[in-house]
Amino acid sequence: MWLAKQLGTEYVENRHPQMTPQEVAGWMLDLHLKLVANNSKVVLEAKVAKDIKPNLVNTRMGLKELVRHAKQNTPELEAVSDDHAIALLANVFKQINQNAKDINKGNLVVPGLGRFQINQIKHEKDGQTGLTKRLIFHAPNTKREEGV
Repeated sequence: MWLAKQLGTEYVENRHPQMTPQEVAGWMLDLHLKLVANNSKVVLEAKVAKDIKPNLVNTRMGLKELVRHAKQNTPELEAVSDDHAIALLANVFKQINQNAKDINKGNLVVPGLGRFQINQIKHEKDGQTGLTKRLIFHAPNTKREEGV
């Protein structure tokens, strides 16, 4: 309960007695990222995420557009070819997807990138009820993780 309270109401609501060590470890990492965001200078990854966040809200972007935004905000990436950067991003998202398949509810934390909150949502289609997996990305410097 102490850990959940440190992270915010969403964590308090999602706390359960049978939490796995992996879930607790994910929450510990979330607390670490929150403390880093609140108590130190912004690291490069967090700065890039913050700088491009206003451009990404409610927007669908392809890999080419993500690479373009990354290069605009991080001059060190200019030396990387677009094709290589796109291939790298595609591989990263593929690995994230593979890891998320094994989680029905909880968090998938990617250090240096952020956290993917995973939930199953009930839906109805053609009179049939089913479950859909929903992933919500939280960058390390989002308001929710800063406790606002």
